[in-house]
Amino acid sequence: MTANELMVYDWAIINEDHPDCPFTRQVDIGDLSFFTKFEPIPLTEEILKANGFNYDGGEIWDIRWEDEDGKHLLNFRKMYNQDNKWDALGIMAGGEIALITSVHELQHVLRTYGLKELANNFKIE
Repeated sequence: MTANELMVYDWAIINEDHPDCPFTRQVDIGDLSFFTKFEPIPLTEEILKANGFNYDGGEIWDIRWEDEDGKHLLNFRKMYNQDNKWDALGIMAGGEIALITSVHELQHVLRTYGLKELANNFKIE
């Protein structure tokens, strides 16, 4: 993964050829201009729960919020790989399902829906 796939405040693993690497952090503008080797952080159920997502016990994870325009609900469907293991969230986008497999991708979606505060303060532990 390259720096142009990330935004400031995105979580990533920085994996340079350096004794302190790899390390995980929210990237800042300096990281994006200095480092060149990034790895995505896979989504987990623990990460979703830590950030206020609700699970229906079946296929749906959702996040609910309220603002000046009213109450909102954003649903994500659990997607499975060929081994029938959960490996992504799916969201309808332009009539197609967009797959979200990593924390930074989910942060981008949240920002798109106006949840900048949640995206920029996302917890991974």
